[in-house]
Amino acid sequence: MKLTLKNGTVIDVTDVEESYYPRNTQGVVLNLHMNSDESIEDLRDTFVPEALECLTVGEGDDAKIILGYTRVDSIRKSYSGDMEYNTVVDLVKEV
Repeated sequence: MKLTLKNGTVIDVTDVEESYYPRNTQGVVLNLHMNSDESIEDLRDTFVPEALECLTVGEGDDAKIILGYTRVDSIRKSYSGDMEYNTVVDLVKEV
């Protein structure tokens, strides 16, 4: 599935999940699961606040526009090789 950032950057993602837990002081979180060979530093530079203001998940008639994310909460990489994806980027929407 394609994820397009506001700045036009297109990223292949395995899964996108949006969640909110009232006990979570971070607000609403968007989890992006992907396979990436990029370093955490390069991914951090990709997900700049200006690029997060408008995200498009999918393509064509199935595309969903997600608005309002303001920053990266975390970037995690897994090196086990047994997972469906190796990178998780958590974006935060302040409530």
